[in-house]
Amino acid sequence: MSDYPETVILPTEQSKKTFEQFLTKIPDIIKDADYDELYGYQLNPEGKSYNAPVAQALLFKYFKANDYKLTESIAQLTASLKWRKEFKPLKAAYYETHDEKYKNIGYLTYKDESPANLKVITWNLYGLTSPDVKNAKDYFKDLDGFVRWRIGLMEQAIGLLDFTNKENNYVAQIHDYSGVSFLSSDSSVKKIGKKVVQLFQAHYPEFLSAKYFLNFPFVLAWIYNFIVKNWFISAETVKKFHILHSGKDLVKEFKVPGLPKKYGGNGGDLKSQNYDVKLIKLSPYTEEILKRNFENEADDVD
Repeated sequence: MSDYPETVILPTEQSKKTFEQFLTKIPDIIKDADYDELYGYQLNPEGKSYNAPVAQALLFKYFKANDYKLTESIAQLTASLKWRKEFKPLKAAYYETHDEKYKNIGYLTYKDESPANLKVITWNLYGLTSPDVKNAKDYFKDLDGFVRWRIGLMEQAIGLLDFTNKENNYVAQIHDYSGVSFLSSDSSVKKIGKKVVQLFQAHYPEFLSAKYFLNFPFVLAWIYNFIVKNWFISAETVKKFHILHSGKDLVKEFKVPGLPKKYGGNGGDLKSQNYDVKLIKLSPYTEEILKRNFENEADDVD
């Protein structure tokens, strides 16, 4: 097979052969995991909701992340499908109601006019306080609640991607650490941070286009070191990381129109630019998975 979407780029003849082998293994992987949904799309070629180009593009992310190696790609994909069956990330994104306080620190923006693979951005502002959150540490008290909210935000961002379009196949991340020096010593924050990094590394390969650490103090070096060293992140991925000690410098490097004024741009604040999740067009299989989740919950209640 050679008619892959433009987002599937196989650099050698050997990688092409190995990728084709990977595709032939998908039915066995699905059987092993007892699950066939990945980011809202069906992987089973026999399924009614199967979309071959999208499935190929998603599987290629696992293949590329594992340096075009078959055994490693199979292992990671199998683990991700088992995790998705258990964790239900689509439910976290589109069905569950999360603690209102997280709206202060997490935003999703989408601008079609932005440069390639900078159209979809997740923003995390961990130091913000509000009338109902006097201490920023309060965001990190509930590990499970925080993780489900953060995974839900990532899944929503993925819902705005077009996996067959090389211009919109990745998500950019902005982390603003202004006012969060407490992160250097708070054990609950470290625990949550490590958990989120672990899940993203394991189950969201080849999704990151760029990651900016803004207003990043020296005392938070453990975050960067943990991400880079503890999860064996490739040199290619590390190149996507950018540390800026002043948030206003973002506009100099991040050429996205309408950045908020606090980041050197001329746009409105993030609250005014936050994307309405209700406008995300759900894939048919996402709707089917959510329906199943609802029915299973109803059965549990009965």
